[in-house]
Formats: sequence, C-alpha cells, structure tokens
Amino acid sequence: MEAAMRLMLIQLLCAAPMLFLSPALAQDLDLSVVAGVGGFAGDEAKKGGVAAVGASVGFPYDSKHRFQFDYLSNKLLGGSQESEAIFYLTGSYVIQSTRSRIRPFLQIGVGLARIKQLSWSLVPNIGAMANPEKRRNSGAVIFGVGTTVRLKKSLFLRPQVRVYGHVGPTFAVVPSLGIGWRF
Repeated sequence: MEAAMRLMLIQLLCAAPMLFLSPALAQDLDLSVVAGVGGFAGDEAKKGGVAAVGASVGFPYDSKHRFQFDYLSNKLLGGSQESEAIFYLTGSYVIQSTRSRIRPFLQIGVGLARIKQLSWSLVPNIGAMANPEKRRNSGAVIFGVGTTVRLKKSLFLRPQVRVYGHVGPTFAVVPSLGIGWRF
C-alpha cells in the first residue's frame, strides 16, 4: 500500500508541470518564491529566531478574490541542544485590491505542518554526537498581510508578514519578501 502511495505521488509530481504549460489552466496564475527571517514563540516558553524559504502558487491574479497554495520551510534558531524544522503546506483565501500597480492584500488559510525535531547529545565513552529524530504532523493556520507591487507586466515583488501557527502551540511571525512571475 505504501509503495502504491509513493508511486501516485511521483506521478502527481511529474504531471504537475503540465498544468502550468496548459494556457487555459495557467491563465492569470502567479508563481513566487519567498524568503524571510523572523521570530517564534511556543510551548514550554521556547522563543527564538526563524529563517524561512518557500514558494507560492496563486490564481486568479487579476481578481479581487483569489486562492493561494504555499509551501514554507522554517528552521527555528534557538539556543538549546534541540533544533526544529517545520514545513508548512497551506491553502489560503486572499482578498486584495483590484487592478492597480500596488495591491495590498489580506491572507487567511489552513493546512498541515510537519515538525521535525533533532536532539543532539553526547554518547557516553564514544565522544560522538547522537541525533535521535522526532517527527510529527499537525494542523496549521496562516494569517498574512502585505502588498503585491507590479514591476513589469508579469514580474512582481511581494513584501509581506505572515503568522504561522500549529498545535503545540507554536507561532512564527515571518516578515518576508517574495519575487514572482504572473503567467
């Protein structure tokens, strides 16, 4: 069963680029990459910095109401022996101003968070590092505000602030900058 799921996932990943090649499906679609740094606060009074990188796909571009799918990979930067990476996959409803060069927006959505914790500790009598890894899945929410600035006909810049949250509770506030292309 697991092999069949992997095969279906591989087929989906191979077929996904075909969606963007189809003019009917790609009309008013936008793709962007995003990166930022921010901070997080979570369970057990953990606090620290966060570095994030990701990608977004949204449609329709020219509408006041749009849908957007986001992937964001966070690396939590704390001072403890535990490090944590969180991968968010979310779907959002975005409301934005109508056609203009500068378009403010508000984003709210839900999705999944994959949390990967890595603990480093010394192994007795060996002096090497051991890295037991813990993984878990969680529901996630996203809230964001920002603006899309059209630089050229299809090229845009997107400064934004996103707040991600998942069960724990852990919240990450990520001011970020995206650059993208509208098809």
